[in-house]
Amino acid sequence: TASVLPGTGRVDCLNIDITDADTLRTQAGAALDRLGGVDIWVNNAGIAPRRGVLDITPQEWDAVMSVNLGAALTGAQIAARSMIAADRPGVILNIVSSSVHRMSANPAHYRASKAGLAALTQNLAVELGRNGIRVVAIAPGLTATPLVASLRVDGLGDGLDEFVRRLPLRRIGLPDEIARVALFAASDLASFVTGCVLDVDGGEAQK
Repeated sequence: TASVLPGTGRVDCLNIDITDADTLRTQAGAALDRLGGVDIWVNNAGIAPRRGVLDITPQEWDAVMSVNLGAALTGAQIAARSMIAADRPGVILNIVSSSVHRMSANPAHYRASKAGLAALTQNLAVELGRNGIRVVAIAPGLTATPLVASLRVDGLGDGLDEFVRRLPLRRIGLPDEIARVALFAASDLASFVTGCVLDVDGGEAQK
């Protein structure tokens, strides 16, 4: 988890097990006390073990769901309760995946967790809108991250290159390009945007 200290330009980071709801609530509560509340909460943690659907074990399924979906629910609850108690409208951002829009070879438990997070975004938007809280999902496509780099090391480079060639923009996304959309979604420029999935995928969902 990471929190930004207002007016300092400094980010405080903690290494915690976000699937432990009690730990997440305790550490987040301490951060909110130190910061004086929360305006923007981003659920960005995710894991995607590469496993065929017939090889996924119950333990691995639960692990992916706990990180990608369960921890996001706990985080959203923490943020929303703080915002409501302080009468402080804010924004919750959930990072999903472009794979929620299409059939793909991405791992089944990963896709299911991200589709669930997109649905959770809608429910949160409906229930929290009366408190002035906006909830938005952002769906990145293929992005130049360490995870994608590791796929190339594992011999999947040719498949990734073929996928990129089919995109309208013909290139992989950059992390900063995802961050810019997150900045827009969290800002007043998006003050009438809630409950939707913003695609940041080089046109993948539209082709």
